[in-house]
Amino acid sequence: MVIGEKRIGGSIVVGQAAQPGRSVISKALGIMSAFESLNPPVSVQELAEYAQVPLSTTHRIIGELIDWGALERDKNGGLHLGGRLTALASTGTSSMRQLFLPHLEELCAVTGHTVSLGLREGDEVRISERCYGQVETPRLTRVGSRLRLDLTAMGKTLLAHAPPWLQETYLSRVEADTQPKEPTAPARLKSALSQIKSDGFAHTTHRIPEEVEVLAVPVHHQQRIICALDLMRPTDHQVPIHRFLPALQATANTMQAELDHFQALPAWDTG
Repeated sequence: MVIGEKRIGGSIVVGQAAQPGRSVISKALGIMSAFESLNPPVSVQELAEYAQVPLSTTHRIIGELIDWGALERDKNGGLHLGGRLTALASTGTSSMRQLFLPHLEELCAVTGHTVSLGLREGDEVRISERCYGQVETPRLTRVGSRLRLDLTAMGKTLLAHAPPWLQETYLSRVEADTQPKEPTAPARLKSALSQIKSDGFAHTTHRIPEEVEVLAVPVHHQQRIICALDLMRPTDHQVPIHRFLPALQATANTMQAELDHFQALPAWDTG
């Protein structure tokens, strides 16, 4: 495939020269490769010019990439790499599972409670790993379950540490879905996210049907959040749940140290 320079917005970038008979996959890869040179948010026009793909075709391909989760659109229409790419990078290989699972098992053994690992996929958090402790906890969700970001401690943690554009886009969707009788819901969520980022953890309670409480912390790599780690237990437990926060944070720090030596993750800022 021929590579050539082109000027976009006053900057010289390296793009793919037009080539007759290119497959749809080739065009899609050309569009995605633009994020290696252009800083998000990127417009459809910029992607079309970079990949040397007709604008109408670019619109169609981008629509499919957004539907799949490879790209995300912010509230202003700008395009960013999607959270599903992070999920694939983080769980698509057995080596990543081997990297995280021993730490989850150790935390579970030390605390005696259920611990889980969650990844952001679009507007949801997906439970990618879970270890059950000796203390019995209701099992409403399972590995692979997906929940809205603002409904769980892990989801709120992922959202609190996400890039500003992603937070704003999510909050605008919450505002659009909010009932008239709850006009302050987006403001309350924004305030809660700010507090979670400042504290470094999220604490929530849920009734499923027994009441449980959850503590969640972020796991970062290269200054971006990769996943969230949580601990769940019944609320009637005698020991305050915050007693387990140091162990939870220590496990997250160990995971972050491991990730610093793991080369499979791309250096994209997908949030």
